[in-house]
Amino acid sequence: MHADCAEIDPQTGAQKAVLTARPWGQKKSSQSRQLPLRCTPEIGPTQSINLPMRLHLTPLLALYFSASILLTGHGMQLGLVPLLAESEGFSGIDIGLMGSAYFAGYLAGCVFIPRFISWVGHVRVFLVLIAVATAALLSLTLDTSFILWFFSRSLVGFCLAGIYMVIESWLNEAATRENRGLILAVYTLITLTAIGLGQIFLTASMPYPKLMTLAAILLLLGAIPIGFSRSPSPQPIESFRLRYGSSFKRARVAFIGALSCGIVTSGYWSMGTFIAQSLGLSIESVIYFMIAPMIGGALVQIPVGRLSDSMDRRKVLLGLSLFAAGVSLIAILGPTDAWLFATLVMALFGAATFPLYAISLAHANDSSSFSVVQTASAILLTYSLGAVLGPILVSMGQIVTPKAMFWLTLIVMTPFAAWIMLRIQDHDPDRAHFEPFVVAPVSSPEVFQLSDQMEGANETHP
Repeated sequence: MHADCAEIDPQTGAQKAVLTARPWGQKKSSQSRQLPLRCTPEIGPTQSINLPMRLHLTPLLALYFSASILLTGHGMQLGLVPLLAESEGFSGIDIGLMGSAYFAGYLAGCVFIPRFISWVGHVRVFLVLIAVATAALLSLTLDTSFILWFFSRSLVGFCLAGIYMVIESWLNEAATRENRGLILAVYTLITLTAIGLGQIFLTASMPYPKLMTLAAILLLLGAIPIGFSRSPSPQPIESFRLRYGSSFKRARVAFIGALSCGIVTSGYWSMGTFIAQSLGLSIESVIYFMIAPMIGGALVQIPVGRLSDSMDRRKVLLGLSLFAAGVSLIAILGPTDAWLFATLVMALFGAATFPLYAISLAHANDSSSFSVVQTASAILLTYSLGAVLGPILVSMGQIVTPKAMFWLTLIVMTPFAAWIMLRIQDHDPDRAHFEPFVVAPVSSPEVFQLSDQMEGANETHP
C-alpha cells in the first residue's frame, strides 16, 4: 500500500493521504509518478505526508520474512562449515582455501548474475540460486574430497551474491522517496539478526552433518514467501561502466581501507568458529565469539558514521585502524582461552573493523563525481579482493599461532594508520560531493541503489 496523492477533506479542511493499493515490487504508473505525495496546490512543496511505519513495511512483510528464513540458514552455514571441515579431518590451510573460494564465488556472482537476471528474470534466477546453494551445502555431507568442498564453497558464495541481489532489487522497487531510509534500516537489522540467530543453532545437540541439512532446509524454506507472492518482478538491473581507476585516484584511502577491511574481517566470517576452537573455547563459548563482533559493529556504526559527517573521514578511519591494532595487541597478549575475555575482545574487534567498510565508502563518495552505485561497486570489488586474501593469510598464520587473525589485523592496520597520517598531512580532504553517512550492509551493488536514491531525497528535501 502506498500513498500516491494528498487531498483536502471537504468537511474538515484537513489534509489526508489518498492510498492506492499496489503490491510491493510493482512499478507506479506514469500517472502516479506525475502525482507524488505533495500533489495538490493546497500542500506546499516542502511538506510531506507522514504515514505510519506499518503502512511502509506491510507490503514488504513477505520479502522480509523470506530474507529472515534464508539468512538464518546462511548464518548457520557460515559458522558450521569450518566446524564440519575440521571434524572431517581437513587442515587449517584447507579451511582457509575454502573460505577464499566462498569470497571468490561471491565476487563472481556480483559480476555475472545481473546478466542472468536480464535473460530470465528475478524470480527464476532467485529460485535457481536457492536450489543450487542448497545442493552445494548438502554435497558437503557426501564426501571429504577437497575439490568437492572447494567447488561447493565457491558455488555457495556465487549463489548468495545473487540471492542478496534479487532481494535488494525488490526492495528498490518497493521503496519510495519517503520510506527508503526505513526500508534500508529494517533490512540491515534483519540481516544482522538472522545471521546471528543462525550461529545460535550451532549449540543444538545434533551432529554437524544434520545441522548442515537443517541449514540447507532453511535456505529452501526462504524461497516460499517470495514464490507465493503475486507481485511482479523488479525491473532488470541497469548496467553501467565500472570506473575503477578514476575512482581509486580520487580516494586512495577509501580503497585501501576497503581492502584492509576485507583482509581482516574475512577470516572471522569464513573461519571464525575454527579460530575460536583453536583458541581453546568450548562450542558454547564459540557462539559468543561469533555473535559479539556483530553486536559491537552494529552498536558503533551510526555514531561513528555521524562523527565522520562532521570531520575529515580519514581521521575516523585513522582512529578505527589504531583502535583495531590496539584491540589485536590486547588479544595477542591476553588470555583468549577465557570465554569472557574472548567475547569482550571480539566485540571490540567488531566495533573497530566492521565500520571500516561503510566509512571508506562514504569517503569515496565524497570525492567522486560518479554515481553512488558506480563508486560503491568499485569499493565492493576492492573489499571482495581483500576478502579472498584474508582466509588464506589467516590459515597460514594458524600454523604458527592460533591468534593469527589478531596478528594479521595488527600487521595490516598499523601501516595503514601510518599511511593515513601521511595522507592527512600532504592532502586536504576532498568533500566536493559530500553526502551524509548511510549505513548499508556489505551485500551486493543493488543495496547501494537504496542509499543512492535516499541521498537524492535528502538533497531535494532537507
